[in-house]
Amino acid sequence: MKLLSLVTAALLPLTALAAKKPTGTIFDKYNAKQLSQSGSFKLDDKSYAQLTKAPRDYSVAVLLTALEARFGCGLCNDFQPEYDLLARSWSKGDKAGEGRLLFGTLDFLDGKAVFQSVSYREIFKRSLQWLTYYSFNCKPRLSCSSSIPPLDPTRRPTPLLHASTSSPG
Repeated sequence: MKLLSLVTAALLPLTALAAKKPTGTIFDKYNAKQLSQSGSFKLDDKSYAQLTKAPRDYSVAVLLTALEARFGCGLCNDFQPEYDLLARSWSKGDKAGEGRLLFGTLDFLDGKAVFQSVSYREIFKRSLQWLTYYSFNCKPRLSCSSSIPPLDPTRRPTPLLHASTSSPG
């Protein structure tokens, strides 16, 4: 009996070492991807579903687009660099990920199932471009691991652009 106790006690630390370590959250995975790329990161059907699945402790902006010339969406090709600039600017200012906002792009060729689920015929009528925003949706009863502070309805948002009324001189 003592031998069994000793063997069990000896093997217990080994099982702890063999346990699978958590690989990080979905936000951490895509935030690292966003920081490593110049602009928004590319999505497919699977990654779109993973990223937009509730509950989320982050927000995500997804641009549904069709960039290939055969789709004839000039607006898509004009807007993509601007969207990437926005994503790149956000990433530069929020390297720690405190804002918990991600920017993804789903092209028609990579996400046909998603386009069908959001009625891609409507998207085609609107120049093949659709920007969707999924806000974080953690509530106290849900088990989200983030420490996002509750929204303060009395707090005024900080303007993105500041206009100066003083004249040079």
